Amino acid sequence: MSGGELERAIQHYLGPLEYTIIQLRRKNALLREEIAKLKGGVAQQQKRQVILEQQLLPLHPVLVDVDTVDESSVDTADEREDRPVSSKRAALDPERPTTVSCCTFYERLKDHTGNIETSLDERFVSQREQIDKMFRRLNNSVANLAEQMTQAIATMTGRIDGIEARPPALVGMAGAGDR
Repeated sequence: MSGGELERAIQHYLGPLEYTIIQLRRKNALLREEIAKLKGGVAQQQKRQVILEQQLLPLHPVLVDVDTVDESSVDTADEREDRPVSSKRAALDPERPTTVSCCTFYERLKDHTGNIETSLDERFVSQREQIDKMFRRLNNSVANLAEQMTQAIATMTGRIDGIEARPPALVGMAGAGDR
């Protein structure tokens, strides 16, 4: 294949790919515009709500009896979840579970470190058990050896006592027969 033929073959395969890339870029741009419109709409609605809430607040404080309960200030569990909560408030609120991102590098590193520590602890425990078994076997062997030595010493002591209890051989008897 010559250089020109190779370029034509490459262009033949790249043409449809470039067309697909251009289409995907157009779709991506349209999706970004739609997302921006949606975000802008939500932000505008939130701004309108804040303005309306500020207009509804009384200009002067209103006296309220302490023993009475204002029903508008009582939160229910359903209402709390409907309202948006700032990230600081969510962190301080013990009732609301915080979202935990398990994909951060720190979390993965922390999990990996925990796994290593657990593995080391398990190894330490198993090695400790093996060492304890070895010492038990050694202690049992030493106890058996001590018992055998005690029996051997008792036997030898008995033999020595038996030898000492025999009368000594008569030295002169062998020579008396010659006389």
